Amino acid sequence: MQFEAGSLTGKMMAGAALVAAVTAVSPAYAGYYDTLPEEARRNIQDYLVWTGHYDAPIDGSIGPQTVAAIRAWQEDNGYGSDGVLAVGEAEAMGEAARSAYKTAQFTIGTDGDAGLTYGLPYSLVSVVGENEWNGLNFADPEKTLRISSFRIADMSTEKVETFSEHVFEDVPGFETSAVRFENGVLTIRGGDSTEILRMDAKLFGDQLRGIFVWMDRDLVGQNGHLLAAMTNSLDLAPVETPSLFASSPSNEDGMRAISLPNAPSDGEFPNGSGTGFVVDTNGSILTNAHVVAGCGRVEVTGLGEAQVMLEDDSLDLALLKVNGARELKAATLSSDEPMLGEDVFAFGYPLPQALGSELGFSRGSVSSMVGLRSEPTQFRMTASVQPGNSGGPLVDEEGRVIGMVTAKLDAMAVANATGDIPQSMNFAIRSSVLRDWLKAQNITFEATDRHDEYKRASAVAKDAADYTHQVVCYEE
Repeated sequence: MQFEAGSLTGKMMAGAALVAAVTAVSPAYAGYYDTLPEEARRNIQDYLVWTGHYDAPIDGSIGPQTVAAIRAWQEDNGYGSDGVLAVGEAEAMGEAARSAYKTAQFTIGTDGDAGLTYGLPYSLVSVVGENEWNGLNFADPEKTLRISSFRIADMSTEKVETFSEHVFEDVPGFETSAVRFENGVLTIRGGDSTEILRMDAKLFGDQLRGIFVWMDRDLVGQNGHLLAAMTNSLDLAPVETPSLFASSPSNEDGMRAISLPNAPSDGEFPNGSGTGFVVDTNGSILTNAHVVAGCGRVEVTGLGEAQVMLEDDSLDLALLKVNGARELKAATLSSDEPMLGEDVFAFGYPLPQALGSELGFSRGSVSSMVGLRSEPTQFRMTASVQPGNSGGPLVDEEGRVIGMVTAKLDAMAVANATGDIPQSMNFAIRSSVLRDWLKAQNITFEATDRHDEYKRASAVAKDAADYTHQVVCYEE
């Protein structure tokens, strides 16, 4: 099981961005939330999940259910329950959410047996072992919180509907309170007199993949928010053979002892995350210096722990070395300059909490040959980027890395200063700067000239997925 960053960017990054967005809007209820960026709306819902006031999809749609949750939070915390978040309220809600998230040590992992990614509260549960449903079992020591993943084959829409009707009929005392199967997503809620159960699953081809969660009713008051957090973290992933869990035989009874190689321990908690890309086959990875600034430990998802070999704050570049990595797929850099107007693709891991831990892709174009304040080491482009994209490759239509994503303009700050909201103002470090810097570090890399031999976007994305990785920073 490979662990991604915690289900947020590591800092529940909405704080400044959300407060800035709230500041920029006149506090009138009608249409208020429609004026906020989708990122801010998602973060509001995410905060409400972690304060225990919202149990629904984090989708950025602020409707009656979300507004009701905002009002409930305001009332519980002594604010006027008008459903409109003021700046101070957004700050207080974010602080409470971050505290709950950190206390839970909530971490998203990729379960190669069940073909899923999902988040688990590692302050409470640990691995128990494999189960008979092609999945894994987790529990706390008292078995008051139990989670099981599963992957059931030979399923269809009709079979899922039948399954949902009968799956718990032999469980003594169990009563189903809600069953919903829509657009391939199955949701079951129920329980008995002592515990509640949630089942969330997705039909993928002929496989139903999902998780069961049992929680004692006595725990719901204090930990009920974890149920909504786990539900929102669930997503599909490749089925891995063998399992990506580390395992070793037990000397006592021959049972496999399964451990989680990247699970937080001794209070360790992700402090942030970004993106990096492989530049040679021996484990050298390039990212932004600000991604790894102040990290006590750095993990590269899917590869393992990495050492920060060099940081250059002036260029915002850092070189990582993955311990023991060999024969990695490396990116090919562009040996010429970007062209104004050419199409580009940004790859990275934006907003892990809202969007999950799969590689993200966005398309845009080179819109200026210089960066902010005419910075010559950078250029401007329109591909959409978010927190978590920092350090990711910007790739041209031939599949060459022409730059590294480094920053986006603070639209709310500009709007406050000028009265106008800028659109698609994002920046990348030029490939020529990357090449010169790598040469100075004696790093061997591949670079090619432009040949006007364009690839499909899907082919470019397939190649980029092999050399682009999430970079996770842990606190000192």
